[in-house]
Amino acid sequence: MSRKIYYVKQGRKYVPVQEYDSDIMDAMPYGTHLVQVREGGMSRRYNVNADTAPFAAAALALEEKLTQIVSEAMDARPTKRPPLTPEQMTAWTQFRDAMGDQLGKLEYPSLREVAERFLKTLQETAEEQMNNPAVRKAYEQYLMLATLSKEKA
Repeated sequence: MSRKIYYVKQGRKYVPVQEYDSDIMDAMPYGTHLVQVREGGMSRRYNVNADTAPFAAAALALEEKLTQIVSEAMDARPTKRPPLTPEQMTAWTQFRDAMGDQLGKLEYPSLREVAERFLKTLQETAEEQMNNPAVRKAYEQYLMLATLSKEKA
């Protein structure tokens, strides 16, 4: 157990202000959970359906990539079509650079929320389809082939 207490000095005394307990932080409720550790962060999904855990794992792995794709797709752009003149494009680029992240992204859901919502819908759809015996059998065959292909690689 790794337990630490953090203090702050108030006058001549040190007063405890916060406690960290790794056992509590790493505790999980009963159920099937998915944890992904990557450079710069960690994601957890609780109470994952064990039958579709590979889909959930794939979705979790795709979140970062999907966030990047959605971010690029949401970049603000001029409404004028056909393309801008070179002078207009230079002015637009300078404006976009000057505005930074504030341009066109005021109070929308975060890109991560959009990616999570998309992948949650994909996961729910996969779970619904698993109720079909033919889909379940095909999925089981897919898992077997995927496992066999990993062993050969």
